[in-house]
Amino acid sequence: MKTKLTVVITAVLVVVFAYATLVGAAQTRPWSAVGSTAAPDDDAPYTRYEVYPSSGYIEFKANITGDNYFTCNVTTPIDSYPDEPDWNRMYLTFKDPDANGYVQATLYRKNLATGVVSARATVTSSDGAGVREAYVTVSGFDFDTYAYFVRIRMTRTNASSDQEFHIVRLQFILE
Repeated sequence: MKTKLTVVITAVLVVVFAYATLVGAAQTRPWSAVGSTAAPDDDAPYTRYEVYPSSGYIEFKANITGDNYFTCNVTTPIDSYPDEPDWNRMYLTFKDPDANGYVQATLYRKNLATGVVSARATVTSSDGAGVREAYVTVSGFDFDTYAYFVRIRMTRTNASSDQEFHIVRLQFILE
């Protein structure tokens, strides 16, 4: 009887610990930035793109081709402190109707002590109708050692195409 009770208590503790671990991991809030809040790089003059603050996106101005670059600063969610956020996916919400361009998001980290910058993950739009979403797997955030940012690249080779950058998001997804 004592052995059965020990087994039952152990099983209950394992289940409670596993549940607490999963719930705790899932509670890190996502980080996101809408297109209209992204900072344009110096090589993306305002004459090349339109910002729609009320709709939260950026697109090319009429008759413009080439590249536009924007940067989104990634901040750690306060609910993850003192632990690091456990984000495991980077999502890109975009409009990319054809093969005449694309929207791309690259996650970078910059070492706080040395200033060395390295790319961590890239997600690129795919052609199709409407506003859609793509994602890539990410891992290993360390805000004590690194600062993070996402660089958005919008490319268009035909002025009649209509690429838009809507949202970039880092999020934990239980798989």
